[in-house]
Amino acid sequence: MAYKPYKINTGKNAGVHRRVPQEKSSFKLFGLRSGLSYRMLPALAYYIIVTIVYLTSIINEVKYFSFTGSDIILEVSKYLFIGIMLYSPAIFLSDFKYVEHLPFFKDKSFKSSCIGLILVFCFCYFMWNVDLFCMSDTYKESVTAYRAEQQKELEKKIEAESTEQASVIETTVSKEKK
Repeated sequence: MAYKPYKINTGKNAGVHRRVPQEKSSFKLFGLRSGLSYRMLPALAYYIIVTIVYLTSIINEVKYFSFTGSDIILEVSKYLFIGIMLYSPAIFLSDFKYVEHLPFFKDKSFKSSCIGLILVFCFCYFMWNVDLFCMSDTYKESVTAYRAEQQKELEKKIEAESTEQASVIETTVSKEKK
């Protein structure tokens, strides 16, 4: 069943099939249109979590990786496509006028909206990987060095935990022998 943005006039001109626009909500954003808490809370949680993840990934990438001049342009492009991918429900499923002109989103059916979102996700993911592929060697080396450092820290942590578990087992075995 498709979402209809208009209601049929049922007054004394009921035979005339003229559509009268419904009252527009002040919230046009997807998930916040209905005003129902069981729909608004998951939507708000999604938007807040996506915003936090998006901002922390930008901050951490700038903090730990090194860039050249061309990498900055590619980085902005990469995060533009990531933002479109993450905020695509808000961009393409909300009640804004531009949505009426988009091929998969104008009729507001579930099937075509899902196909449209999948296509947007695929395109943005592809462009994200193209941007990563085009990054300079300086950027790629800094990513490799950071990942190697993270791997060493993880191995040290696992080794410390296994040593700690071994000492606990030895202590338990020695107490049982006495």
